[in-house]
Amino acid sequence: MNFVPALYLLTSAILSFPGLMFAQQQISEASGIFTGSDEIGKTRKGSTAYVPASGEYHVTGGGADIWGTADDFHFSWVRLSGDLSLTADVRFPASSPEALRKAVLMIRQSLDPGSAYADAAIHGDAHINLQFRAVDSGKTDDTLSTQHGSTRSPH
Repeated sequence: MNFVPALYLLTSAILSFPGLMFAQQQISEASGIFTGSDEIGKTRKGSTAYVPASGEYHVTGGGADIWGTADDFHFSWVRLSGDLSLTADVRFPASSPEALRKAVLMIRQSLDPGSAYADAAIHGDAHINLQFRAVDSGKTDDTLSTQHGSTRSPH
């Protein structure tokens, strides 16, 4: 089964993936490690820009949310299969107006808005939760983590 691990943001954030290597992927000057950057659902447009000099991705999210039976968001992705792990450093710009902004690392079965998925999300207020949709077009569930914030100091 192929999965689509990727990042999703509902608002602006800056991400880097220290030490992240995908055996099947090469880093491109234009898109970094990602194959595509798409709008999922009936969304307002977002964007992902790779900055080769810093190795960072500047992401502006779009859409309403990842929740319910179908999602609506901006998605940067790469298709992989097999075992994998994802890590990222996340910074939210201080100027972002979204109270519920979040950065999400996601493994998704397809680019369909109702796809089954699992993700880990850190929100602008520092709470962390795990979200998942066990079956296509099923309900979304989540679990709130007892951990808050990040282990790294802000830049």
